[in-house]
Amino acid sequence: MKNPNKVNLQHSKDIEDIYLIQSFIKDTEKGISPKGFEDIEDYSWFVGYKVDNLEVWDKIKKNELNGFSIEGLFTLIDTDIEFEEDDLENYVNELIKVYK
Repeated sequence: MKNPNKVNLQHSKDIEDIYLIQSFIKDTEKGISPKGFEDIEDYSWFVGYKVDNLEVWDKIKKNELNGFSIEGLFTLIDTDIEFEEDDLENYVNELIKVYK
């Protein structure tokens, strides 16, 4: 993801002062499985953002807003392609470097 801190409402209005603070892929075998999400499939992507935008935070607290869009270009891959575990781990490690 090129712009992890670029988020918007309804794919239209950019929002300032929201920052990516965590990003991980669920992998039960490796012990990466957050409580409360046990039924979510492995390899699902989880992200956490810090919201310093008071207007947006107020809407979240009032339950008027429960999500926002992230900007990104994503490539669809053939689901029949099998990754070797080392290849997938290397890919995830490269993504982590981008976020740092």
